[in-house]
Amino acid sequence: MSQSFTGNYETDRFTIQLDDAMGEIVLGNGDAQPIDGSVNLFFKKGQLVGVSELAKNRKYDRLASITPGPDVPYQYLARMIADDAIQAGIKLTGEATTTKVPTNQVKPTRAYLDDLLPVLTFMGLSLANAPVTKKGGKPRHSWRQEIATMPFTVDHEGAKATVYWTKRNALVIKAGAQMKAEAPLNKDGSLGFSARFTQQLRDENKASFDQNFVTTTDVQLKSVNEVGLFLYFGGTNSWLQLINADGESIGDLTVA
Repeated sequence: MSQSFTGNYETDRFTIQLDDAMGEIVLGNGDAQPIDGSVNLFFKKGQLVGVSELAKNRKYDRLASITPGPDVPYQYLARMIADDAIQAGIKLTGEATTTKVPTNQVKPTRAYLDDLLPVLTFMGLSLANAPVTKKGGKPRHSWRQEIATMPFTVDHEGAKATVYWTKRNALVIKAGAQMKAEAPLNKDGSLGFSARFTQQLRDENKASFDQNFVTTTDVQLKSVNEVGLFLYFGGTNSWLQLINADGESIGDLTVA
């Protein structure tokens, strides 16, 4: 299912307004504060470490605050995300909400979460720990030790780079990469969602490239999607754009 949305980028946060009464998502860094009345997802090095609607201090480097639409109470959504994480073996710090999801709310809450997951994944915050069993869904990719030293090249829309997937949640763009300079625009001349999110990634790594959009140091990102956004503003399946010396894509090599 596709989702449409609008967004607003500020220095320390990125706000996405989802359409069709889906609510909004506020994405911040490690200095961001939890939002009361929202589901606050705390991440550390790409890993989910906390689920709570309370404003508690935690060690995290990214915070996603989700305010669902009126049909899904945020407490139930928080409980479902926490239950999925715990069931998958994720150890959450702090206290997750103790609110139980009523039987008559399980189906609508799960449907909302299923619609929300692709948006979070696009932002590099994929909750891979949550069960996704729909037939015909997107393929799942798993990092393996043997690809940690395998170079992958990118040559797409003027962007050229060598990339390594060094750890499960760490991809490294080597110094000397050429980034796409000009962001694609909507028909009305405004920046699209991908371009705005790319601005945030590039702002976070602005010391790593020069005025010609060539990286002067290695850049570490958290996902293949972030690599595609950083290099060429996304807009394509980046799992197929990273190619090894044998012509195999990183997607084909790592699909589960």
